[in-house]
Amino acid sequence: PTETKDTDSCCLATCNSPPPTFEGINTCSELNSSIILDLKDPKENDDFIIGDIIDVELEIENDYEEDQDFDVEVHLYNLDTDDSIESVDAQTKILSERTRTLRLDLPIPADLDDVDDNYAVFVMAEDEICNQELVDIQIERKSHDIEISSFRLPAQAQCGEIIDIQVRVENIGKSDEDVKIFLKNKALSIDEETSQFQLEESGQDDSETKKFTLVLPKDVESGDYSIQTTARFNGNQDSLSKTLSVSCGSKSAITGAAVDEGQITLGSQLEDAQAQPSESSQANQKSNKPLIVIIIMTTVAILVLLGFLYYLIFVKGTK
Repeated sequence: PTETKDTDSCCLATCNSPPPTFEGINTCSELNSSIILDLKDPKENDDFIIGDIIDVELEIENDYEEDQDFDVEVHLYNLDTDDSIESVDAQTKILSERTRTLRLDLPIPADLDDVDDNYAVFVMAEDEICNQELVDIQIERKSHDIEISSFRLPAQAQCGEIIDIQVRVENIGKSDEDVKIFLKNKALSIDEETSQFQLEESGQDDSETKKFTLVLPKDVESGDYSIQTTARFNGNQDSLSKTLSVSCGSKSAITGAAVDEGQITLGSQLEDAQAQPSESSQANQKSNKPLIVIIIMTTVAILVLLGFLYYLIFVKGTK
């Protein structure tokens, strides 16, 4: 009879989930050992935190008889859902019997939900020949981690305008958090904060949006202003800034506003300006009065003289 006993180990066929098919990504149709892929980094079961960037170091050795122009793909792969979560690619030429090392940055998305799943870094290099490699890694959440996932404000606004700003925060950590959101810009006299509120751990009631309604000052200069929002939690914080373009009209209004010296005042004062002569015109009128008197007197004298001559020639001469 065959002797059986309990052990702590099990074979792949009975203990592990089915191997991934990699149907959604490029894989080698045929593996060729003439190309040797050595994944120096990451190493088997290295630990990472969501939001981290994996520094991938891949050594490729071309033992094939011909030079190769390799298309290289690197994937962060979810082995449980059989899906590529993130990927980067590169191209490199490697001469026959030569080796080249590639370094690539592979980001782990900050909004990764299925942290409890199994993950791996998958690499493939392909030209006339092809080979691929896989290394298991561990991904965890930070104990305390809050992220500003959305910061919405108008791109432009007018001086004195009422604007709405929305800030959305998410708990991507493993612990419940007490959070406060701040909104600041000194030049626009913005100094706002919310009351403290709670976000449950990631996967639960882990997000909230807060709305700020603000009145912009009327006496600021036109220009671009950086608005900063900050989410504070457990002695940590996450900050994000966006630009608000503020436009202000001329300080000289169309009605009732004084303009530069030497020009008349607009608005209600315009009627007064039209109704009353200026000092210069009054002075000109005064200076013209003696001349008018002289002209009148000269005209009268000429008429008297002409009348006297008429009398002498025509009236007296006929007698």
